Amino acid sequence: MKVFARIGPAVALCVACVACGQGGFLSPARAIPDMRIKNFQSTNYQNGKLLWELAAEESLYFFSENRSVARGIVVSYYQNNKLTATVRADEARIVANSRNIVLSGNVDALMPSGNRLVTSSITWNNHDKVLDTDDPVRIVMSNGDVIEGIGLKANYDLETFELKRRVTAKATETDAIIPNKPHAKKR
Repeated sequence: MKVFARIGPAVALCVACVACGQGGFLSPARAIPDMRIKNFQSTNYQNGKLLWELAAEESLYFFSENRSVARGIVVSYYQNNKLTATVRADEARIVANSRNIVLSGNVDALMPSGNRLVTSSITWNNHDKVLDTDDPVRIVMSNGDVIEGIGLKANYDLETFELKRRVTAKATETDAIIPNKPHAKKR
């Protein structure tokens, strides 16, 4: 990227880390960013294995607050270099020291299995490799079952998850239900 070549490796590393401060997500009333990058991309590797790729319409960096906000984002998560989830959201922050990703606004995660998660915000915990939120969630399973609740902790591919409270579920209908046969009375 030519932008990185002009601003130097130290600043490029700061932008790639997308560090966050204590100010939270960017709101329209907040300070003007020190740097704006259009069509931003960042990747995270651990021990040579791709963990995630983030693409954003733009990334805003605030030097004095040591934080960045990416807007219009798509994050692809990988396990053993295999795609496990694609998540879209309005905004994202990446915590530099932990490499956690905090997504907010119209979060929509689709897994290769066809399972889908919809919520207003969620955090990718890079150390534990789990998705976590305390917000309302809706999960539509590939078979059409719908599960809703408040709060969620889930693995990479949403095959294993725990809803924290107020859980409801709607199962899809099956073609045939086999009733239990009554036991024959002995004479």
